[in-house]
Amino acid sequence: MIYFDSPVQETGNLTIVASKANYYTFSGNIAVVPTQGAFVICQNAQFEEFGDFLDNSIQSLDSVNVSVTLENIGMESTENEISAILSCDHEFVQIINNEISASPLEATASVTLENAFQIKLLAGIVEPTSIPFILTVNSGSSSWQSSFSLSVNAPEIEYVSYTMLVTSGDDQVLEPGESAELFFTYHNSGNGYSYELSTTAFSYDPYVSITGNDVIDSVNPDQYAVTSEPFILEVSASCPQQYSFQLETLIYDILGSNIMSSIQIPIGTVVEDFEDGLGNWTHASLSGGFVDEWHLETSRNHTEGGNYSVKCGGVGNSDYSNSNHSGLTSPAFVLPPAAYVTFYHWMDAETNSSTQAWDGGIIEISVNGGEFQQIEPVGGYPYTIMSNDESPFAPGTEVFSGNINWEEVELDLSAFSGTVQLRFVFGSDGYVTEEGWYIDDFAVHSYTSAENNTISEKDIVLEQNYPNPFNPQIFAGRNGNASTKIAFQLPQKSGVKLSIYNIRGQQVKTLVNEEKEKGKYFVSWDGKDEYNRPVASGVYFYKLQVDRFTSVKKMIVMK
Repeated sequence: MIYFDSPVQETGNLTIVASKANYYTFSGNIAVVPTQGAFVICQNAQFEEFGDFLDNSIQSLDSVNVSVTLENIGMESTENEISAILSCDHEFVQIINNEISASPLEATASVTLENAFQIKLLAGIVEPTSIPFILTVNSGSSSWQSSFSLSVNAPEIEYVSYTMLVTSGDDQVLEPGESAELFFTYHNSGNGYSYELSTTAFSYDPYVSITGNDVIDSVNPDQYAVTSEPFILEVSASCPQQYSFQLETLIYDILGSNIMSSIQIPIGTVVEDFEDGLGNWTHASLSGGFVDEWHLETSRNHTEGGNYSVKCGGVGNSDYSNSNHSGLTSPAFVLPPAAYVTFYHWMDAETNSSTQAWDGGIIEISVNGGEFQQIEPVGGYPYTIMSNDESPFAPGTEVFSGNINWEEVELDLSAFSGTVQLRFVFGSDGYVTEEGWYIDDFAVHSYTSAENNTISEKDIVLEQNYPNPFNPQIFAGRNGNASTKIAFQLPQKSGVKLSIYNIRGQQVKTLVNEEKEKGKYFVSWDGKDEYNRPVASGVYFYKLQVDRFTSVKKMIVMK
């Protein structure tokens, strides 16, 4: 039992907190009502959307019915019939119908007024937003106020990536004088639905022009969406090689969501064989007391008909020094979509066993000006560093070491985007030395590029699928053939892989993965993934791989 020394002077909710040493603290609310007369409160408020955007998410552009439950917690009935008035000062709320009347309310009785008020939520509400309302109830000379709030959802659109299909030239590398189609991928990370998501794109760069626009009907919460209409990009023939430009995109919907994105897009292929010197490559010692021995070298070379490579070690064939910790850093370059890097290296470095080394080299990456971090090549590093106080590397660091005779290395950079630098880091302890590490024929590629390594691209044909766009449901209903056909032609017996990918670059299904004889082939796809589940509507890509040759085309699934 709790006694108050003085009476409570105001009605409403009173919070009671009781505490004592070594006991749990109690906190609770009690209603303070007058000892006589009526006292009407809003016990509950419910919201239900109506109108054009029925999606079980209350958000901008929704019309909302507000139902309230009124309860008389006083000792007597109300004097007369009651009227309830809804008010709100929020800038994005328009109250369409703000007043309703009801019969007198007996003591302890309650009444629910269905769809008592109507409100309109205007465009521009962001997430999270809680909108406060005041409900004033009048009866005769008495008046009571209650408050409640409405939690409103909103979409949060994020730019994810772009996909580029070069429509002229001999490969999927965008070069000066060529054109391409661009598609943009977005993600709705909010709890609201986005409607009529529009994209416009432009660039102030003098060497490029871009045209096109796109509207996506809707993007559900946590859904990825891709533009369906291509943006046409044209590059001037006077554009420099190994160039990049900035593309601006404005993305907005009718709910008031909008974002601006700046995208760096590369033009040309980054290639360095060091035949014209180091160019913009730099090198330096990475630790105090350690030497830097990177330099242009003629004693070993990989480039066909070339003379130069870059070496970390002594001049000519002489060994590297003890206490070497130095890095060879590439110029900054913009990654194409699904990027990978190749280079060739020759190495002679001190090892301890077939898996452990005293000296060696690693590769690091810096993304958008960030700190350098070690990355792993495709296939991994063959050695780990021994525990050694004289080594610049931590024990267990994975490295290249031992004897390597001009081996190609591939770095999968498809998980990165933006502007990057690569750094080749060599380290030695204070004891035995060997000849060193040579780097040559560095190149940046895209996994969507067509590369001519064993078969001429002109001899391989990947045709556009037909029909395209492709609706499995419609075609199944018309003629029972719920598939689209993909044709390709081989000039000779080759290993072939034909796969379907979604706009995020994820493999959806493998249609062919075997050796094929010379000839023309037709392959059908029924619009289902590896687990026989129908895929969603959108843009898809089919990729033909024949040895190291790759060709990619776009298809659209519409349902």
